[in-house]
Amino acid sequence: MAYSIANRAGMQPEYGRDCSRRQTRWRRPGAPGTESPAAFPRPPAAERCSQLLFRLYPEKVSAATSALGALLSYSCPRCRRGPIFRGSLLQGWLAMHQRCPVCGLEYEREEGYFVGAMIVSYVLSIPPVLALMSVFWMLTNWSLQRLLVAAFLAYLPFVPEMVRFSRVVWIHMDRAFDPE
Repeated sequence: MAYSIANRAGMQPEYGRDCSRRQTRWRRPGAPGTESPAAFPRPPAAERCSQLLFRLYPEKVSAATSALGALLSYSCPRCRRGPIFRGSLLQGWLAMHQRCPVCGLEYEREEGYFVGAMIVSYVLSIPPVLALMSVFWMLTNWSLQRLLVAAFLAYLPFVPEMVRFSRVVWIHMDRAFDPE
């Protein structure tokens, strides 16, 4: 009701800081202290939702985005700044630091620590291989054995990067469940 009355009066909505309707104020276009509505467009729904979540739980949202950023940048799970690997993929694809250069966290806790990373690597490698098999199946009339071999050979160049990523995922998962 208020919206239709305000619309008839030629007023424009001005949304509150937390994006809720209860803080919406109506102002006449051209009134003192107001600008045109096009100058301040309302943000999209996904952005408003993420802003609201950040206002309600700032420590959880910032920690989650920071943890995801550290995971994708191959950084230490504790300080989220120190690199896990010594160089790029071309300089040595498994050359890891023993400890974090920033906070001193030991990456390999015990002998055989990265056996779990093999399982992570296997789980993360199944979807791309199946996707490659599907693409080859749509493009050719090959048998299942040929599809599997072709998908395996097409995926082979990506294996070193997947091994590195699976080690980082394993370190982050292990530190999340058992911090020290």
